[in-house]
Amino acid sequence: MKKIYLFLYITILFCTTTFAQVTVTGSAGANGTYATLTDASAVTGAFAAINAAGTQAGNTILITIDASIVEPGLTALLSGDWVSLTIKPGAPATVISGLFDNGPLVKIKSSNVIIDGSFNGTASRDLTISNTSTANSYVLQIGSTGIVPVTNTTVKNCIVINGTTVQGFAIVVSDETGLGTPGYFNDIAFTNNSIQKTSWGIYCNAVAVIGNGNGLA
Repeated sequence: MKKIYLFLYITILFCTTTFAQVTVTGSAGANGTYATLTDASAVTGAFAAINAAGTQAGNTILITIDASIVEPGLTALLSGDWVSLTIKPGAPATVISGLFDNGPLVKIKSSNVIIDGSFNGTASRDLTISNTSTANSYVLQIGSTGIVPVTNTTVKNCIVINGTTVQGFAIVVSDETGLGTPGYFNDIAFTNNSIQKTSWGIYCNAVAVIGNGNGLA
């Protein structure tokens, strides 16, 4: 009987260590640990849990990537009313990877989001985001919904790697529906990133109206 209990304890400990790789703090109703960022389930996907939790007004949310993860790319982070939402690694050499064809592995549809690849608040590049697909892939998309602009969103201190140098994109800023549809956005910043293995580094497609697309840095 003791051996059975010991086996169950080790099994539970192993599963917890293996699958709880993303931690959310500072939110209302979505704090906890998750297997991935982009899984479709609110039980295992941090983005899905935050999307389902409702208003985040006044909150400063932190998503920590505690260990390297393989992403399915199924769920975007939808528009939220938080003060800020930061995604960052918990240690050096953290990797977010996955194979997602004909689109982005990670999709952000919200203002006031910071993806900071430094685990210690310096200029170190400790987070790699990689889409290994070779089929018209891109790694990260910042996408507006309708005519509501995405503003004050930043990607910094990251290593961004695409799966192909043939019609591949590392980072796309556009409408949520895809890189071919112009979007609404202002004050989008890219700082101290290393972009690798792609034909297009940062591709921005804005609707041609006065004041749109300002503040790109």
